[in-house]
Amino acid sequence: MGRRLALLVLGIPGLLGFGALAAAQWRGADALTEYAELQKEYPPDSMKPPDPKIVARKQLVLARADRLVPDLPEVQYQRALLFTVMAETESLQPAAGSSGGAPSPSLVTLLREALWSINHAIQLNPCSAEYQFVKATIIQNLEANLSAERLEASGKAVAQLLTISDSLDPYKPQLHYRIGSFWLALGDITSAKRIFSTVLRQNPALSKDILTVLWSSVTSVSELRDFIQHEPRTCVILAEFLAERGFDSEAEHEYLDAAPGAPNSFQVLSALVRRYMNDGKTAAVLELVKTAEHVGRIKDPRERAALRYLAGQAYFREGRIQDAISAYEAALRIDDTQLHIHHALAMAYLRAGQYGKAIARWQFLKSRFGESRVSRDMNSVMHAGLAEAFEMQGRYVDALAEYLKAAELDPRNRVLSLKIEELSGRL
Repeated sequence: MGRRLALLVLGIPGLLGFGALAAAQWRGADALTEYAELQKEYPPDSMKPPDPKIVARKQLVLARADRLVPDLPEVQYQRALLFTVMAETESLQPAAGSSGGAPSPSLVTLLREALWSINHAIQLNPCSAEYQFVKATIIQNLEANLSAERLEASGKAVAQLLTISDSLDPYKPQLHYRIGSFWLALGDITSAKRIFSTVLRQNPALSKDILTVLWSSVTSVSELRDFIQHEPRTCVILAEFLAERGFDSEAEHEYLDAAPGAPNSFQVLSALVRRYMNDGKTAAVLELVKTAEHVGRIKDPRERAALRYLAGQAYFREGRIQDAISAYEAALRIDDTQLHIHHALAMAYLRAGQYGKAIARWQFLKSRFGESRVSRDMNSVMHAGLAEAFEMQGRYVDALAEYLKAAELDPRNRVLSLKIEELSGRL
């Protein structure tokens, strides 16, 4: 019994220490939450001088968090970002009387504070790609105050940090977009090209940002083409970018290069379909979809349903309404969760004179998806479609009610206004 008591007594300080540590962790997390709320309420804006009181509040909150959880790297990371933004503001909004040559002492002080904090964060967590990248940007901004010898060493350090950041997290497109932009600014075309090509493969949604950055750095379309790896997905991304800027022949060349990859990639296929539809080449759309379905590489049910939908769109454009109906119905047998396919089927029923089926389909859509989950424009189009179907059945009161709902959602639509006037005159 005495031995058990001794062990219990020896364990109490440990339990108390653990409890104090847990409390500190909780209060530190609470301080970080308060800082995040301050950032949200007063977002950083380097284009205008910050309110000194707000900056002081942010610094106090971070100081409290650091005191409570000194081993949490996020605190030092946020502190580094805060000082970096303050330094950027200082450079964009220099104090009155400052010279336009070397950076002001206050700017250098802010950058050194940021560097100290990010170094501390990296010591606590050396495996964060974001921390390494931020350190590279801080060092790059300190270069203007260095001698030639130190400038060369600094350049090597920046390059090393970018390489480390790249290797630590190779699957973070947003970060890699920034790394690629950094390499481009440093004049390392090879590294920029490699990074941007990786980002384009990982996240095509960033393509416009990347190509816009590259476009400002090249002198010709051929030079732009040299920046990215030439494979089907990047070809169609580049093609759409060039087409938007009026380079139609160059865009067509990219589409032709991408075409062999369409049966293997829905993204490539859908981009080509958009091009063919804009050019009125419905036969090419149907051939493309037929080939993709025959090859069978596109497995995702939503994408397989979309293939049938695209075929339906081409048939509809050609006036082959019954073929369009068959394609839409086949698409919904594969995946019935896509609202736009239901709507397309209702429109095809309407054009085929199957007004009851069209009405039933739109009413089904309203009950299944609910108007709150449908965009304002789509709601207006659905109400207008219902109105036309009711009108064709001679149900003018119902038709007028639907036209009124459509017009409420799209008040500038002159066609709807005319239909309302026409039906109101009949009743």
